[in-house]
Amino acid sequence: MKSTRYPRLHLIVAATLSLFAVSASAATIVNVKEAEGPTDYSIMLDRASVPAGEVTFKVTNTSKSLEHEFVVVKTDLAPDKLPYDKAAQRVEEDKVNVVGEVEDLEPGDSGSNTFALQPGKYVAICNEPGHYNEGMYAPFTVTK
Repeated sequence: MKSTRYPRLHLIVAATLSLFAVSASAATIVNVKEAEGPTDYSIMLDRASVPAGEVTFKVTNTSKSLEHEFVVVKTDLAPDKLPYDKAAQRVEEDKVNVVGEVEDLEPGDSGSNTFALQPGKYVAICNEPGHYNEGMYAPFTVTK
C-alpha cells in the first residue's frame, strides 16, 4: 500500500508558504485626514506607530478651501523644529530626509503613496507655504 502522507505534506507546506508570501508583501495602511479639526491646518494620522516595511498613506484633504500636500520626513528633531525658511514660509526640504510625498491635493481630493520605512522617528507635514508654521505636522514612529 502506497502512503499519501508526503504529497499532502507538500501541499500543506506549499499553501502555508504562499500565504506567508502574500501577507509578507502586504503594506501597512495609514489613513490620513488633512484639515480636519477646528482649523484648516491639521494632519490626523489614524495611528501613532507602524511596523517597519511597506507603509501606504491614504490621504484625504478635508479642507473646503485650501490645497494641501503630505510629506514624510525621517528625523530625530522635534516635530516643530524642522529647518524653516521664514521668507518662503516652508520647511527646507533639502535640509531634512524627505522619504516621499503625496503632492498637491485640492479641497476634497484624496491620494496615496507607499514608502519603505525603516525603524525610527518620522514627522508628516504639509509644506504648502505657511501651513507647517500653523501646526500642520504629525509625528509618528516606525518600529522594528
